Amino acid sequence: DYVCLCSSNLSDITIGPGQDSQADDFFNTVLYTGTGSSLGVTGVGFSPGWIWIKKRSASENHALYDVVRGTPKRLQSNVGNKEDTGGLTSFDSDGFTVNGSYGTDGENSATYVAWNWLAGGTPSGDNSAANNAEPTAGSAKVDGSNQSGAFSGSPSIAIKRLSANTTSGFSIVRWTGTSSAGTIPHGLGVAPDFYVVKNLDDDSTSWQAYHRAIASDAETDYIYLDSTAGANDSDDFNDTAPTANVFSVKSHNQVNESGDDYIAYLFAPIEGYSKFGSYMGNFNADGPFIYTGFRPAWLMLKRTDSADSWLMRDSKRDPFNVTAQMINANASSAEYTDSTLIDFVSNGFKLRHQNSLMNASGGNFIYLAFAEAPFKFSNAR
Repeated sequence: DYVCLCSSNLSDITIGPGQDSQADDFFNTVLYTGTGSSLGVTGVGFSPGWIWIKKRSASENHALYDVVRGTPKRLQSNVGNKEDTGGLTSFDSDGFTVNGSYGTDGENSATYVAWNWLAGGTPSGDNSAANNAEPTAGSAKVDGSNQSGAFSGSPSIAIKRLSANTTSGFSIVRWTGTSSAGTIPHGLGVAPDFYVVKNLDDDSTSWQAYHRAIASDAETDYIYLDSTAGANDSDDFNDTAPTANVFSVKSHNQVNESGDDYIAYLFAPIEGYSKFGSYMGNFNADGPFIYTGFRPAWLMLKRTDSADSWLMRDSKRDPFNVTAQMINANASSAEYTDSTLIDFVSNGFKLRHQNSLMNASGGNFIYLAFAEAPFKFSNAR
């Protein structure tokens, strides 16, 4: 029953060459320069459901937008601020448009990076008569079609909107808190490996995140996206692991305060396209190699057993090895060239520097990675 060791005998994948969809049909990075006026940013390849923008050339807060909340509603990953107004004016068929009045999105001559994910489409009732119009309660769109099946698993907390893409393992969910422990549908059909929740109405709340690789019982822990702090114990996710249908929250202002609105972004792993795992550092220039099963297009790392920043790299800002252009998800600082070097290779990434930020001896690190090309079809850079 043995076969030859060759790429053609590797497992088939659902996203990549030889299939109807490619990795950049679901995730893509674009670089652009602001004009100070209305600017249509193209080259994404699809109409994004979630857009994460960061000014590269100077210090500025991150700007996050999604089709569930609609334009111009903005969140900022590096601060606990409630939802406010930003410069995004539309989600377009091949990208998006910014008005240039905000430094986070389109300041004249400033350079930007935008990371874009495809969701399941705009939920019913959203962006109807006005950009700020509230949707029909309970509306859901999964893979572009309205589906009542998104509410399977008998969730106990009603949601306002849900947009899920089961092919790429990504969903966006909005709900109003109840102050009672309960479950919320996510529409993915498989258990997510990573999700992050933000209170839209409260300036005092952090971005509360779950990552399956934080610990053997990850549901008892959390980590903040807007902080350098390591992982901590908490029952905010009700000490309950997510299932194929729902995730759990308890009564807390960061995830489920009565009357406050919340948004969650959830990801499930797709072989050859996305992976959410962990590794241990060795404090050596010949650092660990982490197998993902694809050549990465985007990577975010975070140490969990000590305080350090969230580190973001991508293949558009660094098209050749080694990668060195750094952005911190938890900070407003401009992009900088860092000495903590990483190679993006055909089947994962390789740490190339002796440092504590991403390679501390015995340090525990989590990562999120999305593909440029699956291993079966990828070459080294």
